[in-house]
Formats: sequence, C-alpha cells, structure tokens
Amino acid sequence: MRAPAQFLNTSDASWREWELNTYRTATATGPAHHAAALTRSWWLLATLTAFLTGCTRSGPPADLVIINSVEPGSLDPATATGIEELRIVMALFEGLTRVDPITARPIPGLAEHWTISADGKTYTFHLRENAWSTGEPITAGDVVYSWLRILDPMTASDYAGQMFYLKNAEAFYNRRLKGPAQVGVRALDDHTVQIELVNPTAFFLDLCAFQTFAVVPRQAIEKFGDRWMRARPLPVSGPYQLEASRVNDKVRLRKNPRYWDAANTGCELVDLLPISTPSAALNLYESGEVDIIWDKEAVPAELLEVLRMRPDYHAFNYLGTYFVRFNVTRRPLDDPRVRKALTMAIDKQRIVDKLRKSCEPVATHLVPPGVANYQSPPGLPHDPEQARRLLADAGYRDGQGFPTIE
Repeated sequence: MRAPAQFLNTSDASWREWELNTYRTATATGPAHHAAALTRSWWLLATLTAFLTGCTRSGPPADLVIINSVEPGSLDPATATGIEELRIVMALFEGLTRVDPITARPIPGLAEHWTISADGKTYTFHLRENAWSTGEPITAGDVVYSWLRILDPMTASDYAGQMFYLKNAEAFYNRRLKGPAQVGVRALDDHTVQIELVNPTAFFLDLCAFQTFAVVPRQAIEKFGDRWMRARPLPVSGPYQLEASRVNDKVRLRKNPRYWDAANTGCELVDLLPISTPSAALNLYESGEVDIIWDKEAVPAELLEVLRMRPDYHAFNYLGTYFVRFNVTRRPLDDPRVRKALTMAIDKQRIVDKLRKSCEPVATHLVPPGVANYQSPPGLPHDPEQARRLLADAGYRDGQGFPTIE
C-alpha cells in the first residue's frame, strides 16, 4: 500500500516535525485529491516533462515517494548544508538526540538519557545498545570521532561553528591547540560521552539533534576516505539505509532493521525525487506518481492561490527568516534613523499577500518563533507616518535629497 498523497507547503512550518513523523509513521489511508483543470498547453508540457523524467525509474515501487526539489550535493552530515540534503541525512544518520515529531523539541536519540551539571556546562550522555546498520556497535568513541571530524578544517564543514559551544572547540578548529585532548568531548567508556561547554547553552540539546552533529561510521571513513558515502553497504545510524542514489533519478531509502526504534519505522521503501520543475512536480503528484511535494518552490507559483484552497494542501512553519541585507557603512544607511524608517515604511504584509501569495507570517525580528527557550521581543511595526518623521529627523523631509539605493 502507498502512503496517502499529500501536498505540503513548508513556507510557514517546521519541516523537521513533518519529515520525522512522515519517515517513521506514514501509513496508507487513501488516494490523492485532484486539482482543478489546468490550461491545456501547460498540462501537455508538464505531462511530457514528467514522462521523460519517469522513464529511468526502476525497481519495486516505494511505499512513499517525495518530491525533493533539487539534486542533493552531499549526504555527509559534516558537509551537507541544504534543506534537501539535510532531510535525507536525518533519515540516514542520528545524533545523541532527535526531534520530537509533534513538538519539535529534542528527545532521546542514540543517547537513552543524560544528566546536566548544576552550572549547565557539563552534559553526560548515556548511549543505548545501538548498532550500525552493518552490525558493529555504535560507541562513545564514534561520537567523539564524529564531532572532532567536524572541527577538522580538512573536513571543510560549513557548520563547524555550531561546535564552538564546546570548550576549546574554536581554538582546536583554528589550530591553536596541538591536539584534540583539550576539546570538551570525551568518551568515559564505550557507552558514556561527556561534553563540556564554554558557557551554559539553553539550546544545546537541540544542537545535538541537528544533522551536523550526527554520528558517522569511522570504520568506513578511514577505509574509503572522501568516497566513504559510496561504500556498500553503507553503515548508517538512523532509521533508513541508503539503497541507491542516482543522479537525476532518485535517492532510495530502505528501512534499517538494526535501528534501535525500527519497530516504529512505518515505510519499508522511500524514494526522494530531484524534480526542480514545478509543472513536472505537480503533474507527477496529480497523476499519483508521487505522494508529497515538500517545498512551495516545487509547485507553480501562479497556482498557489488555487492550490491553497484544496484539502490536500498543508502549511507548516519552519525556522527561517527572509531579510534584506544593506551595507550600513555607506550613507545614508549608516544612520540608524534611516534604517528604522525603511523598516517601518515597507508593508511586509502586502508583500506576502500580493507578491508571495504563500501565507508566510510577517517577521519583525530575525530569530523566528520556535527556537528553544527563547522568544524574540516585538520588532518595529509597519508605520509610514513614523517612518516619515524619522527620515525628516535624518535630514530627508518628504524624501527630499534621499539618494537611490542600489
């Protein structure tokens, strides 16, 4: 049985919550709904594109098929950066904690439980009796190796800075330490990892669930080097194994029977298709070839208003903020009054309603809602009159003399 087809838009929701829940608990409940009629020329083009795309597929049908927008660049947790890559990494490799599919809060992953010191700077994690998909035990030494590998400049991890909350991690990364012995991660025994932080970090358990912090197989990396992801079978620590990865075709995942929570992994086979053409993606969904379109960029923007009214359209928040970056060292943007005026003059709600048309919540601050143990204070509202007063105070009454910003 196939899982129910669903049309997902992650423009305003936590994709982590949905993805984790989908990977582990998707079950068959019914067929996909069908959209309203589309124009004939668009439909023919989409049909032809989907036909050409689908010609290369082989093997048994998957239980769940997902449009994953683009071809993943890297599935190595240390070097993966894009959402399309990280959602696959999350299925393959697990960290000390994982994300609760309902609350998006950190819950036990490879670590069964942990303790935190009174000063909030020392975490002691106790591992489960975990095993790699190839049968070898997952040990505390594997955790230490994985984290130090991220801090090795030769790994070229874009997210290595996320490790700098660990004691001496930044100094080790910048090669101000001769060796890793002083970095705040150590194995007390095969099943116990102790972490020392620079300062108390309220979101540290959330970081442990981030894909960069996932545990990777030292045995495969030391044997195959940079090509370790091509090892077959590939040792993985997460709920799914990598069965196939073919460029311009699909990534196929198969249930990992050695995963500690395998009893709650709902699908045996999951396919993720790198379809970046919105018309082709929607046509594949409408024809029942795929079950989920994950990203709003993967559907035709001109149809969003219509698609949003359908019962199979779902919107969820995710942790992201779109913003405009200015060079504040040049006039007139070096004046805080001008920057405040620009912020208050822009009608962000109108941009969302009339241009984006995808229902994103308006942001008045950089840190979005949902970050652990933190709530941003209210930001500047849309207030054109106050914006005019600020510009006047800065010497640009009624906009006179205000230069063109490029």
